[in-house]
Amino acid sequence: MEPSINGRLLTLWIIVLTIIAWSRVTAGTVGDPTAVEVQRGSVTFDVGTNLLSLSVHGTSDVINASADLREGNEGIFIEQVDAMVPIESLTTGLRLRDEHMRKYIFTTSTGDMPDLRFSSSAVTCPLAAYAPSGCVLQGELAVRGTPRPFAVALKIGRKGDAFRVTGDGKVSLAEYGIPAPSQLGVRTDEQVKVHLDFMAKPGVPVSTSGKGAARPGEPVGTSGKGGRVR
Repeated sequence: MEPSINGRLLTLWIIVLTIIAWSRVTAGTVGDPTAVEVQRGSVTFDVGTNLLSLSVHGTSDVINASADLREGNEGIFIEQVDAMVPIESLTTGLRLRDEHMRKYIFTTSTGDMPDLRFSSSAVTCPLAAYAPSGCVLQGELAVRGTPRPFAVALKIGRKGDAFRVTGDGKVSLAEYGIPAPSQLGVRTDEQVKVHLDFMAKPGVPVSTSGKGAARPGEPVGTSGKGGRVR
């Protein structure tokens, strides 16, 4: 009887260990990629000047983006991120300054004014008890159509059935070969602080075969009506 009992116990332990090992392997990728719909949001920037008491603030409430999202036991897995902000949507509250900004910062030598574009492959934001999940999303930001490495420190938290997403990063104009603009003796710094803040709501799951994904070219954005994110 003892060999039979020991054999059953050994088999049981093997089954238990297999289940534990498999759960660890699959913990970070539970569920299919999920589509999210951006409800509202904004991009803001802040840059200092050679005058200590003066800085320039700007904002845009238009964000066009796409991403695949998974929720797992170890955190939130984000992949295939693409985002775009139209240059014309960036405002500082002063028309002359806006024209100056678009001409000297965002206009190429050929007279074109490409929109800001960001792309990134994947990142996992670990779960945090009683606080938003935090991670650094590494990617590329294209200014004047020229991509350069750009990192965004993200914080993602649940708010009901939606996600509250905030992010912070810094853009160096020098890395794009853009001189710091000046006007009437006021010169801006070459480091620009960027802040993101938006709400995103899960939508239709995206299967690995592509069914359920948003159609290419489907309008997205946060201009008041929300937009679909793949």
